[in-house]
Formats: sequence, C-alpha cells, structure tokens
Amino acid sequence: EKDLDKILVDMLITNLGRNKEISVVSGQRLFDILKALGKQDAAIIDKSTASEVAKRAGVKTMLLGTIWKVGGKLNVPAQLLDVESGAVLNSDRVEVAKAEEVFDLADRLTERVNEWLKASSTESLRISDATTSSLEAYKYYERGMQHSYRFELSEAINDFEGAVKLDSTFALAHFRLAQLRGN
Repeated sequence: EKDLDKILVDMLITNLGRNKEISVVSGQRLFDILKALGKQDAAIIDKSTASEVAKRAGVKTMLLGTIWKVGGKLNVPAQLLDVESGAVLNSDRVEVAKAEEVFDLADRLTERVNEWLKASSTESLRISDATTSSLEAYKYYERGMQHSYRFELSEAINDFEGAVKLDSTFALAHFRLAQLRGN
C-alpha cells in the first residue's frame, strides 16, 4: 500500500498526542528536522536517521518500527527506544489481516506504547474517533498533510476536499481545509 507507513505514523502521532500524560512530536516538526538533514524525501528512514531526528527534537523515547506486508497481512514489529542510550525499553509485534485494518493497527500500537510508558488515558484512544474510518479518505488526508508541509497549498486543499468528499464527518480534514482556505 502506497504511503501506508506515513499514514500509520500520522495516526500514531494523532492518537498518542491525545493522551495528556505524554508529549508527542508533531508530523510538521519531524518533517522540518528531516528537511534540515536533507532527508525529507527519503523512502525509508533507518534507525540512525530516526535517532538523529529524535535527538534534534529533544525527545527521551522514540517508537521505531517497520511495516511488513506478507500474504496480505500487515505486521509491525515495534520497539520503544531510549534515545540517549539506544537501549530497547520494550518491544512487541502487532498484526492485522489486511491493509484496511490499519486503524486497528494504530489503536493496538497506541495501547502498547501507553502501557510501556505507563501513561494510562481516561478515554479509549481509537483513531477512527478522532479522524475517519475510511482508509481512502485518510489517504487523501495524509497526502494533504504532506503537501501542506511543503507549502503546496492548492494541492493540499484538493486532497483535503477529497477526504471530506469521501467522509463528510472527517473533522480533522474539515479543520485543515478551513485553515488553508482562511490563509
């Protein structure tokens, strides 16, 4: 699935960012650091690049993982790392039956990270509650975010409009669209 990695990262940033007990670096900040390193268009972010980004962002821990698609199933071996030492603090593997279940994958990874950080949330953090349950709408949203990071505003507006057209209840897409039209 094209851009599934970016979609999952964005879902995790959104979902984990809703937990008031932890602080999460925004997608824009991550993109800005990658840009400063000259790696904003890298197809793959390796562990050393991820560690450099994390250090520049001033974070203590980072979630590192890879998405594998084998026989239609999505499999994510994930590790929570201490940025300073590089030590693995915790790890697990989460699997779903197909790409359309990336929402469940994000929810389960969110649960694991919150457990590992001992950061309980008073509410259930389901990504579809904060965004959409449509993978196609989310793909438009993610492309819109990537265009907005690059200040390609007309392209971003088109993508956010596509997301809203597919799911009229997608509040974050409406919000981003309003922001861009207001500017």
